[in-house]
Amino acid sequence: MTRLLCIFLSCLFAIGVISSSYAQEEKTLILFEAKEFGKSTVAVKAYLADNILEATITARMYQAKPKIHNAIIVGSKLGRLSIESKEVLLATAAEEEPYPTKRRDKGFIHFRKDGKEKKAKGTITRELLVFKIPRDKVKKDKKYKLWVQIESLQRGGKYKTFKFDLENLAELLLEE
Repeated sequence: MTRLLCIFLSCLFAIGVISSSYAQEEKTLILFEAKEFGKSTVAVKAYLADNILEATITARMYQAKPKIHNAIIVGSKLGRLSIESKEVLLATAAEEEPYPTKRRDKGFIHFRKDGKEKKAKGTITRELLVFKIPRDKVKKDKKYKLWVQIESLQRGGKYKTFKFDLENLAELLLEE
């Protein structure tokens, strides 16, 4: 019995060391943007650590509950890279900061009610997606994009794809 307890504790210690070393890796903010189409809004906050891209995706649809149906990274020689893991996060907008948009007339998009700029309306969904990017397939000076596809969970819901530019992805991955 004592032997099993020792094995169990050593496993917990090893897991703790591995997770703390992963948490200490420096993460670089690579994408922080929102896009809107009609009354649907998607915001992405993505970090790059080593060759792992972690993207927190927040989606809202007016009068419908959205589901993040799919997300891929698209680019030259990389093809269509699918997610490694997916985690549904607690969807509260209380602590949410405003997301900038590329269009100046849209300004910032807020997901909480007290924002003064444009507010996204509807039910909120948030997920953390993890991509493992193979460095040998990334080409310097090529463009890479993150495509996020959301769908309405209502009957006959339609898909909508939002495309975000990952501007410095190749440079950050290939620098040593």
